Amino acid sequence: MLKALSITLLVTLVIGCQSSPTSTLTNSLPFKFNAASIANGRLESDMTFVADSVSRTVGLSTSEVKRVTQKGIKMIEMIMIQEMGMGTMFDTLWVEESTFRPIRYRNVMAGTQAIKLDYGADGHITGSFQRDSISTKIDTTVTELLYDAGGFQGIIAALPLAEGFEAEIPIFNYLTGKGVASVKVLDSGVADINGKRFEVWVVGYSLGGGLVAFLSIDKLSGQVLRSETEMDTGKHFVYQAK
Repeated sequence: MLKALSITLLVTLVIGCQSSPTSTLTNSLPFKFNAASIANGRLESDMTFVADSVSRTVGLSTSEVKRVTQKGIKMIEMIMIQEMGMGTMFDTLWVEESTFRPIRYRNVMAGTQAIKLDYGADGHITGSFQRDSISTKIDTTVTELLYDAGGFQGIIAALPLAEGFEAEIPIFNYLTGKGVASVKVLDSGVADINGKRFEVWVVGYSLGGGLVAFLSIDKLSGQVLRSETEMDTGKHFVYQAK
């Protein structure tokens, strides 16, 4: 079964490609990300909350991938927009094309939360986290290439997914600092999504714990067609492409 990552908001993910400046960070991964695995396109998905086998639609998610160039830098712009009654969140991430090293991260949630991160090629990470009227400064330096936790789901399709693939990927979380994301290909095959058939990878992943999210990723486009995130016993969020 292909499952859905829940987010109760409007999210914008931007993943950017850049050749310079040259990073001085060490990379512990034995493989490379492949930007070609993520195709341009737009996708709308229904968001559903399931509790004790009772489900209800709670919002709409829109994701989009496009190529852009800013200040001479070629970028992949990945946008995921999720909107619910409780509010809207915009989430934007730029990463380097060849390594998917994060460059900038921005997050705004309906006037109640704002996250700003700037990742230097030298490992210097600066920014701030604001919730309501309280703002916290972020200023730290790392020596290892860490991938951004906030937009991590958006880059999974660029991993070298294959039968038996699994990896632990170092990440940076604006609240807790360095952590590890675990990713594992659980299955592959044909998925029926609203009457349409797709060849998909079924991937489970977590950000620092047990498997908490399950995705069905279209092998052709890299789009997440269905995902599910466990919130509590008997409760989870699902989003599925229209």
